Amino acid sequence: MHRSNFRIEGFTERPSPQELIHLGEQASVPVFEDQGTGCAAHLDEYGIDDEAYWPDSVSSGLDLVASSGDKLLGGPQCGILVGKSAIIETIRSNPLYRAFRVDKLTYAALEGTLSAYLGGDRESIPVIRMLATQPDTVERRCHIWADALRSQVLHASVVATRSLVGGGTTPGASLPSFAVALEYTGISETTLAARLRRLDPQIVGRTCDRRVWLDLRTVPEEQDDLLIRRISAAFLTTSELEE
Repeated sequence: MHRSNFRIEGFTERPSPQELIHLGEQASVPVFEDQGTGCAAHLDEYGIDDEAYWPDSVSSGLDLVASSGDKLLGGPQCGILVGKSAIIETIRSNPLYRAFRVDKLTYAALEGTLSAYLGGDRESIPVIRMLATQPDTVERRCHIWADALRSQVLHASVVATRSLVGGGTTPGASLPSFAVALEYTGISETTLAARLRRLDPQIVGRTCDRRVWLDLRTVPEEQDDLLIRRISAAFLTTSELEE
């Protein structure tokens, strides 16, 4: 099973897939791996090491491999099973298959995601594009936000931070990034964060050093102007906050 939401360090080891496959052949027991993430890109290109690579699991000779269609694959929420045809057919013949199978829209979204990988356009997939975004690109946008939002009562500055990848897939992994740090005169950072979450669209940041930090790595750049206008309108006057 893929280690999810935790990391084991120190004097530890784990058997390789090949060792498990050999053991399974000796015992006549099929070997199943819950690879989990569906990661179809080598994340060391983006500064993340030791992440399990879905195609390696599929081509290793395992009898059955399970992964997610979302997570690091970046497609729709679904489950994917790849393995030996006899095992797949056994699963398909189970009456529960009809209850758990996905609909045609999910299949279409998954096909589009996989086509982007096969066509060399993987950075059109949001999660891959976010991983690939360079820190200086995020910093440039943060300065635009800070300059546009800064007022007598709303203090905005740019701070260096690290984007946590997380998502139950890459425990402890992070990328260098930048954030807009917001502080509003007269209210706490938790109140400010709650106000941002009530906007339309909702803006979810994290509180740190008595401020609300907005890491723009996960915000589509085409939404910058809209979000800046929403924040500016919501925090225009102190009297509005006190209502």
